[in-house]
Amino acid sequence: MTLAAETLAKERRRFPRSSVMLPALLDQFPVTVTDVSLGGIGAGQMEMMIDGELGPERGQRASLRFLDHEGFAEESIEVEIVRVSTRRGSLGVRYLGLTAEQDRFLKSLLAKNGQA
Repeated sequence: MTLAAETLAKERRRFPRSSVMLPALLDQFPVTVTDVSLGGIGAGQMEMMIDGELGPERGQRASLRFLDHEGFAEESIEVEIVRVSTRRGSLGVRYLGLTAEQDRFLKSLLAKNGQA
């Protein structure tokens, strides 16, 4: 078990997280979603500047779109950025409301990883 998996396994959270590796776009910034919960998402491997434009900032609202994942590619989830680490190229977001379809999608990701 990796350190990240051990850390997630030890957590007692209102919304347990599940480790994933899913490509996505946060507005126009490519990210890799690294953990998912029903409360929010963690992402990494993010370039903090594209074409001279700085990446997202804490408190900013953005659109998160999963790429090529079970027909969910065209669906966007509106989020608020709650944590940014420019040094590590990572961030955390919380949802600003989910449709029934988005909720089902997130629950299916959690079920695949034994968290639902």
